[in-house]
Amino acid sequence: ARASSRNCTIDDVRHEDGHGFDFDGCVRVDLAGAHLGYQRGQHDEEFGRLIAALTDDIEVLDLRANYLGNRGCAAARVAAARAPRPPPHNARATLTARRAKELAHWLRTARVTDLEVSHNYIGPPGGRALAEAFEANRKFTRLHLGANRFRDEGAIALAGAVRANTALRNLTLSFNGVKAKGAAALAAVLANNGSSLRALELDQNPLGDKGVIALGDALATNAVVEYVDVHATGMGDAGAAALAAALGAGSSILDLQAWNNSIGDAGAVAIAGALEANTRLWVLSLEQNS
Repeated sequence: ARASSRNCTIDDVRHEDGHGFDFDGCVRVDLAGAHLGYQRGQHDEEFGRLIAALTDDIEVLDLRANYLGNRGCAAARVAAARAPRPPPHNARATLTARRAKELAHWLRTARVTDLEVSHNYIGPPGGRALAEAFEANRKFTRLHLGANRFRDEGAIALAGAVRANTALRNLTLSFNGVKAKGAAALAAVLANNGSSLRALELDQNPLGDKGVIALGDALATNAVVEYVDVHATGMGDAGAAALAAALGAGSSILDLQAWNNSIGDAGAVAIAGALEANTRLWVLSLEQNS
């Protein structure tokens, strides 16, 4: 018997004979590192059987670190999740388009609100495809999309989905190669409370000052976002000054992660000045700066 009918892992749902799956009663499904996208043949067929067995009761779907890759996710409009460990460097994405489309079809009407898709190295086409899925199904409240190589192209597509999905509260786009252009697209959505986001993680992307300035300018007009992570984004004093403006009186930000950048004395002074009028900020991380 299943230990918990609500929280299921790959071992809980896979039939004893290794053929087929049973998700009956599952609400939270954790398939992290289940090697669903590593090679053709057996694994591809297994993934197809898994998709066919998914039920409408599932609210949280975790496919982290399955390396579904660009080809499958472009067809699927979705991929995998959180990553206990990255896949082998030379692993190849081989999820067929047919199987991926089955997953996409299920997601468009599913009850899933929490989707984890990080560490699958999907690429920009997969980012565009994900954006289409999120616009079709606007129930998502949390999207963890880190380490997928979306780059600016994927981030721009996802920005439109963020604007459309008024239920979305948390968005993680860490380590995706997003630069200033992608940051500007996301910033345009944040400006004047244009989205419902409460938490935005853009850390470990090469945003530079230009990208962080765009975000800071948008956050200065936003009274909703509470958590911002822009650590290791290559910003300097100019980016820090823009963030300082966003931290002024009326700011909604409770936690700002800006460590491991190139912020010098001028940027630190700007932030310190903003804090004199700020009554909400609880956490500020500026360690490992110039």
